[in-house]
Amino acid sequence: MTAQNASEPIGFSLVIPVLNEAAVLPALFERLDDLIVTLDAPVEVIFVDDGSTDETKSLIRTRAAADSRFRLIQLSRNFGHQAAITAGMDLAEGRAVIVMDADLQDPPEVVLEMIAKWRDGFQIVYAERTSRAGESRFKRWTAHLFYKALRRIAAVDIPANVGDFRLVDRQVILAFRQMRERDRYVRGMFAWLGFRQAAVRFERPGRAAGETKYPFFKMVRLGVNGLVSFSDAPLQLALWIGLFVSLGALGYGLYVVIAALIGGHGLVPGWASTMVVVSFLCGLNMMLTGVVGLYVGRIHSEVKARPLYVVDAPETAGQAVVAAKPESAAAPPQAAGRATPAPEALGRATTAPAAQPVFDAYGTSYRGIVQDSVAFSGLDYSFFVRSKAGLLANLFAEHLPDRPAPTVLDVGCGVGALHPLLAPHCGELHGADISSACIEQATRDNPGVTYKAYQGLALPYPDAYFDAVVAICVLHHVPPADWAAFTAELRRVLKPRGLVCVIEHNPFNPATRLSVMRCPFDEDAVLAPRRKTCGLLSEAGFNDVQGRYFVFTPWTAPWARRLERALAPVPLGAQYLAFGRA
Repeated sequence: MTAQNASEPIGFSLVIPVLNEAAVLPALFERLDDLIVTLDAPVEVIFVDDGSTDETKSLIRTRAAADSRFRLIQLSRNFGHQAAITAGMDLAEGRAVIVMDADLQDPPEVVLEMIAKWRDGFQIVYAERTSRAGESRFKRWTAHLFYKALRRIAAVDIPANVGDFRLVDRQVILAFRQMRERDRYVRGMFAWLGFRQAAVRFERPGRAAGETKYPFFKMVRLGVNGLVSFSDAPLQLALWIGLFVSLGALGYGLYVVIAALIGGHGLVPGWASTMVVVSFLCGLNMMLTGVVGLYVGRIHSEVKARPLYVVDAPETAGQAVVAAKPESAAAPPQAAGRATPAPEALGRATTAPAAQPVFDAYGTSYRGIVQDSVAFSGLDYSFFVRSKAGLLANLFAEHLPDRPAPTVLDVGCGVGALHPLLAPHCGELHGADISSACIEQATRDNPGVTYKAYQGLALPYPDAYFDAVVAICVLHHVPPADWAAFTAELRRVLKPRGLVCVIEHNPFNPATRLSVMRCPFDEDAVLAPRRKTCGLLSEAGFNDVQGRYFVFTPWTAPWARRLERALAPVPLGAQYLAFGRA
């Protein structure tokens, strides 16, 4: 079985969507093997199966069993090529991510040229086709017209003769993950993001085996997505047509008036006036429809919820920053032999030592900021704290009955607002945070609790030290690329059969998103869904992982508690709990 050093970070991720590609996979495996041996960093190959009905899945599973660098992501049904690409990029861990098709029309050998461009400092390297072997004249002609029209009317410059075959820097991937629009045109989305881009030209060969997965109507649908997603021109069309029709009607009306004044020869009584009125009103109606279209276009832009802007900030560990703060600068790590550092966070680099000043800046006012955020969501802060303390105390009693006085660690404890209420339920209570200012404040407020400030991901405690570890609203401060390492660190410091409790904001609750954005150190946070967090705990080695949503209600009546338990599986709550046993 082929394996690579698990301690080394992944240098390159190859994302390959597949749909009924069993005929071409053996040749693809061979070409990928030739490519991988030439690369100077660890590689992962992610196949995303988009609902194949042939032997595609079994062939990839067999290869993955023999070579740990190969992975299979199996979608539950056919979601489409663009969704499959997105799924692969969401799960890719490499410093650079290469997207390519499985049919060998995207030659793996071109990847080496892309990597060379990437190491020159370009963050997106796309493959531009100089020829299109195996395609009909009609398809080449329609493709040429489409790209010409798209470049003319689109709000961004989308390169012509470019598909989804490209290399993308991790900095760009993290920004791309913020764009969750449903009707996706991935190549246009990367053009919208900007960054430093370069082209690698290649002659596109014909398909090696199998049949195309983009017949005519799918191509039309993809083209419509591209036009609609990146241009309001179709909506404005009615406005301009209506304007021209109205002007034509006015011109014709002027002609009728002049003709009537000079004798009216050739005019049918009543016809001219009827046509003028009808044409004018029709044009006016189309103009008003066009005005409505302008507002619909604004709504369309808002619904897509793209970031207002993306800052290219290599001085902040190379990450893409949305509304970034200058305090978030971090020392850039080296990545896969590349001079330009690769990012590990979106909006913040909280796992790096330089992240500490971000929270230190708010250390003295930390509690007030959080109180303001909670109050914005309509909750009383003291009740909010009491509810969390009671929730954790009940979990300790239920899942650690043999440990009546557990040793508990609160990771990311902030100023320790929860600890006066939580300490009576613990034998020993420890708090850890990356902000020394918060730790100093917590030590003054809670002298009976032991606190430590730390930096990076590694917790300053020995293995198997605690009976329970709590992480409340901490995961969204950790870069998504480090989520797995963070949960693994929680597992390391827990005793056997210890309890882990993770409380996080529910990204599906819009009120929660608004509340989180009010915190100056949270406004760019990436919120993990409950299922994702439970999956991270399972991957870290926790057993009996469970998750539930909860709504902090001020009522203590039995009916209110029953209602809250009934709503636990439904993603309505402001936050959720994920817990498991070591």
